[in-house]
Amino acid sequence: MGTITTSLPADGETADVSDYNVPITTIVNEFNGNIDDANIKVGAAIDGGKIADTSIPTAKLEDDAVTDAKLGADARLASKIITATRDLTAASGDVAYTGVGFVPTAIIAFTNVTGGYKFNIGMADSARGMARVGQYGANTLNNATTAVCYISDGTNAQSAVLKSYDADGFTLTWTKTASPTGTANLLFLCFR
Repeated sequence: MGTITTSLPADGETADVSDYNVPITTIVNEFNGNIDDANIKVGAAIDGGKIADTSIPTAKLEDDAVTDAKLGADARLASKIITATRDLTAASGDVAYTGVGFVPTAIIAFTNVTGGYKFNIGMADSARGMARVGQYGANTLNNATTAVCYISDGTNAQSAVLKSYDADGFTLTWTKTASPTGTANLLFLCFR
């Protein structure tokens, strides 16, 4: 679509219908099917639903056509491991874990208590759905979809659910049941 140039009657000149119909028809004809890249503002936020499925040629998506430079750093998979501990005598409540460097979209959590059977492997997905499997005694495994971290001796426990993904990490809501003791070692593999 080229630049549209129209002429209208000058001030004081008597206008007739064609003085307006001709420029309007020109504009309508240009807009109906003739808008191209040159006519779209740089940085325009175009809804993806308005882009035809076949409008991006396969060649633009193959081989090395799609690069990190074109996608930007945030488009690549990134991961970060952070560690922490949890005093199992601590009261229930929210704990923020930071140092990830980005907003995670998924987490795998490894939890154990040194010197015993207690361990847990948990995970949370981008919708904050959770699952875990753990051991709390010899030949005693348990699993559930209700927590990302769980440390128990069968009676006393600390469990954590994912409350939120945050700018530099995430927040877990811990719940203490009965009177657990010891210190849990926490290792989180976070993905962007």
